[in-house]
Amino acid sequence: MIYNVYHLLQSVQQRSFKLKKELRVISSALYDDYLTRLTIKETQELVENIVEKSSTTIEEAHKAALNATFELLEKVSEDKETTQALQKLHNTIASGIYETLRITNKQFGNLTNELLNLKEKEKKDEI
Repeated sequence: MIYNVYHLLQSVQQRSFKLKKELRVISSALYDDYLTRLTIKETQELVENIVEKSSTTIEEAHKAALNATFELLEKVSEDKETTQALQKLHNTIASGIYETLRITNKQFGNLTNELLNLKEKEKKDEI
């Protein structure tokens, strides 16, 4: 079991390194004026995508760490049912928080799209 958690944490760490690499590429691109060649919409989609991937990676790491903790607690606890109930409650709350983060990210993306479309319409109306 601890072996599985270790491998899961390694997997999450590898994904985290990939995200860090993506962030370095984006940062470098800013300095190289790459993002200035992207449309505002493409930039917004890029940021939304990074937030989504980061949220998933953080959620997986969080779950792996806490599942390992609860498994150890269950082994030493005299009241295994309470420990399992607490783990279930924690997982439900944590899942809700991460889902709220994803929904908020999506809503900001939709709002940004609407604002961009409105701005484009205003430009067309001026012409």
